[in-house]
Amino acid sequence: MKKTLIVTGAIVGVSLLALGLFISLTNNDTENNFARVESGYFEISVESTGELVAENSVDIKGPNLVGNRRFRPSPVRIIDMVPEGTVVKKGDFVAELDRSSFVNSLKDEQDELRIAQTNY
Repeated sequence: MKKTLIVTGAIVGVSLLALGLFISLTNNDTENNFARVESGYFEISVESTGELVAENSVDIKGPNLVGNRRFRPSPVRIIDMVPEGTVVKKGDFVAELDRSSFVNSLKDEQDELRIAQTNY
């Protein structure tokens, strides 16, 4: 009894599979199989999100300590910088920072020093 059900189920399954295969092969919808060829511009673009990280890189940080005091004036602007991807060696030019905030801070400190020396 159990073998008969298994054999019958297998025959029905194979029959349904054969019927589905037959229907898909006899469906000659050639319109979906071909496309009209046109000459023109063919654009290939790839879009992705993420972050690229260099295999070898070095983080360059400016000084933030002078003596025992923290020294960080207002945000520093970059005036000039080598193009990204440029390979540099120790001592090569990398970037030039805007010095105006540093110069103004230095002048203020020098003025305070002169006043303190005069008062002394």
